[in-house]
Amino acid sequence: MAEIHRTGASPVLSCDGALRIPTSFLAAEQASAGATAWRLVGGDDRLALALTLLGLGERFGVGAPEPHRSFLADPPFRVRLSPEGGLVLEPVVGAAGNPRLEASIAHAWVAAIEPPSVTIELANISHLNSILIAWMLQVAQGVRPAPVCIAKASAGVSAQLRQLRLDHLMALI
Repeated sequence: MAEIHRTGASPVLSCDGALRIPTSFLAAEQASAGATAWRLVGGDDRLALALTLLGLGERFGVGAPEPHRSFLADPPFRVRLSPEGGLVLEPVVGAAGNPRLEASIAHAWVAAIEPPSVTIELANISHLNSILIAWMLQVAQGVRPAPVCIAKASAGVSAQLRQLRLDHLMALI
């Protein structure tokens, strides 16, 4: 678990030895509208990437990792936190054919956070392909033991998920 202490004016979030940061903490910080300026120390690139994708990089004094800046400029999905800290992922239009979704960076960052639940919203997806399915499965693996559900899927996409029996791994809502 991360350790919090104060050095000077800003509280320090020490992540040395921390496996994952709870997203409930991140959601509470996001809801506080910038009341606290943190300084994160000891986190790895996955955590910096997660915070950047969630729009919290500046708040925690973390910059986007240099090798991932092009990915962050145009990610194949949007990320947000629910008020309770649940992770919500939404692939963008054309994500299924986007080679950026195949990169390990597209899913490795989820292992740095600990959400109580994950929702993958498929409103922008009209057809699943192996790249998108692999990404969804890698995200589900990375956030374990958090439950993963699929929301806003079209009838055709829901049928594909059932045919592939992915509805046994991820709830369809």
